[in-house]
Amino acid sequence: MSPWPFIWKAVDVLLDSAIRLDRYLDEKKARKKRGLSFKDVQHQQSQIAAATRSRAPTVILRRPRP
Repeated sequence: MSPWPFIWKAVDVLLDSAIRLDRYLDEKKARKKRGLSFKDVQHQQSQIAAATRSRAPTVILRRPRP
């Protein structure tokens, strides 16, 4: 009797369990609560401050009257 049917069955079981584990980990990650960390908020505030500082003042050019 050839050992190949047993080998293919073992490969099939391993791949099936790997797929189930991957799906379980994805579901677990989806259930995890996500929020902004202190570093995220600090980074956002520094970006806003840098953008505010770099903004050039508006200059209004007057056109001569016709």
